Amino acid sequence: MPNPKSISTNTPTRRPKGYTSRLTAYNILMEHYETGKYLKALWRRMPGNLPDNDKTFVREVCLGTLRWQRLLDYNINLYLSNKKTKPSVMTAIRLTAYQLLFLSSVPAYAAVNTGVEIIKQVEGKHAAGFGNAILKKIQQNGLRRRTGNSAKALSINTSHPLWLVKKWAREIPLENLMHTLNHNNNHRRIWVRINLRKTSVSEFLSQMTQSYPDLHPVNSAAENFPFIRFESGISHLLHSDMFKEGHFSFQDPASWYAMQLANWKEGQAVLDLCSAPGGKAACLVEMASHDTPVICSDVSFYRLKQIENTRERLGHQQLTPLVMDGRAPCFKTGFDIVLVDAPCSNLGVLDKRPEAKWRNTEAQLSKYALLQKELLHHASEVCKLSGSIVYSTCSPEPEETMEVIQAFLDEHEFWEIEDAGNFLPSHLVQQGCMHLSPGANGFDGFFAARLIRKV
Repeated sequence: MPNPKSISTNTPTRRPKGYTSRLTAYNILMEHYETGKYLKALWRRMPGNLPDNDKTFVREVCLGTLRWQRLLDYNINLYLSNKKTKPSVMTAIRLTAYQLLFLSSVPAYAAVNTGVEIIKQVEGKHAAGFGNAILKKIQQNGLRRRTGNSAKALSINTSHPLWLVKKWAREIPLENLMHTLNHNNNHRRIWVRINLRKTSVSEFLSQMTQSYPDLHPVNSAAENFPFIRFESGISHLLHSDMFKEGHFSFQDPASWYAMQLANWKEGQAVLDLCSAPGGKAACLVEMASHDTPVICSDVSFYRLKQIENTRERLGHQQLTPLVMDGRAPCFKTGFDIVLVDAPCSNLGVLDKRPEAKWRNTEAQLSKYALLQKELLHHASEVCKLSGSIVYSTCSPEPEETMEVIQAFLDEHEFWEIEDAGNFLPSHLVQQGCMHLSPGANGFDGFFAARLIRKV
């Protein structure tokens, strides 16, 4: 259902230049704030006739506004006498302040004019005057940061929740803390996984650089590591024919390494227990030289459609979608490999999903852990005696990683960790599991463990 404070982008009234793209960003952010949906699920709200460059701008504004939300609010509140500003007005001010303070390519007058016009349409002339006054002060004074070295100052200046900064400060050295906080705000890094079933590394690079001469890869890929990193150019990649034809996907190499723990052989039955949108199952198919099917289950029918889209675009007919709750599997023991890419806090991928900063609390980590333990238990029930479980999360937090694994082992005495060092480079392994902090080796924050029954 549309947000009650959203505005139609089809209005015939004459508006300032750039109004439609900024209004689209406003509507998406408002729906996010009201529903809690991730932005990735809301991009489809963009008007179909919006030019590709404008769509890229909408993504930048939405992601940037959420990424820097705490610092933006700090700057806005410097000039607010009434802290009870309506969410609709605050959202319009926030996304405009982001353009003023972080997007040097955007003319200040264009940002302010369109922001004020949006407020006017939503809340009327009085609110528009109020918003205009705040935005003009922000424009005049520029970006302000809180002084001092306290946790609160660090929280504001790096735009992270205070509870998370305090938690990480207790758990990791200051140098690593600063690296993580800064990494989470560096959103220019783009990894793509080349689909070796459709193309080769050299062919991919040749076609992409021919079509987009300004698209420069940062690393050298190989057939046994088909990942290319770009520092910019997501619009080129996303709208390219090669993407539409399934020659590559957007994915961090951490997922590739996690899937190596499956050690999948031809004929081995695989169940991906929490599969949608199917990225890791697709990764598994692409690193294999056989066509054994993969059962891709998910509790959400809508999310399962994403697996079907992934399968059709990439040409991976081995992926077999199935609506199923991983906590109540409809199978008996029978799988050689069970993948449990568990729902988690996403605290290892805040550079891509800044929404996760604000939707989590420390108490919620325990709630995720309860679900993760339940999924692991049911995974063990459908796994063959000679089989294995690969448990993974895009969160490196202890509550969702080693503590979950240890709780599982305490309750399932016949299971143990198989050393991930048998399958992965040693620098990716801690305590027998794959464990990456955000930004380590240029990858996402990630955790994966391979579990087997004791001999």
